Amino acid sequence: MFNKNHSNSVQRSRRESHIMAYKITSTFNFPTDTEYWQTSFTLDLNRPGAWILSARDLLDHIQSTADILQIAWIKSNIPNESRPHAPPRGLHRVFLLLSALVVENLLKAIVVNQANWPDSQIAEKIPTELKSHKLLTLASHGHVTLTNEEADLLERLTEFGIWLGRYPAPTELNQLKPQKLRNGTVNIAGFMYGSDIREVESLINKLIDCLKGVQGIEHLSPFQPRSHEDFEGVSISPSVRPW
Repeated sequence: MFNKNHSNSVQRSRRESHIMAYKITSTFNFPTDTEYWQTSFTLDLNRPGAWILSARDLLDHIQSTADILQIAWIKSNIPNESRPHAPPRGLHRVFLLLSALVVENLLKAIVVNQANWPDSQIAEKIPTELKSHKLLTLASHGHVTLTNEEADLLERLTEFGIWLGRYPAPTELNQLKPQKLRNGTVNIAGFMYGSDIREVESLINKLIDCLKGVQGIEHLSPFQPRSHEDFEGVSISPSVRPW
């Protein structure tokens, strides 16, 4: 007796095997020269343009996320609704995570541009600055002048970039406890504010301005200024989830 299901299964299996074989055999002829890879590695790390390009790939996503986030905040702040919207905690976390990545890339572009490390030095050992995810430290290495508000924002973005925007918990217990910021304020390192959208975009514009004249920065378009919104005085915590 002819088993149609078995025949279809065999044909599907052959197609899948053919596709897998195509994936395996259809590869680029990658260079095998160690020096080629070492040069590529060094250039990617030791050229501000490479860090700028990495930031550019994220900026469009930040713009679209910020626009959606603004609408969500406006909805959550409308009074006298029969079914009020909760503040957009999850979307806000994603926005701050993406923002932390962009800011880190731009700060490292500034650091690399100022440091002028010889390629030979990078090949031997990656500078500590390029391994760091602490944005306030990177800003210090790059001699970026910050207001107190910008310094606080960098501290909060660091938390979101390292774990708050990505994981349910950090790898160290102390990171979960209330954090004291540089200005002495306690327990707001992980909080999210309605004003973050405007303040993050303003900070990114400032870092773009710091890179004026550096190759590649011409491909980054500054954010247009946003007006103040009523929801900017609202704060939400990533650990308190009443909805």
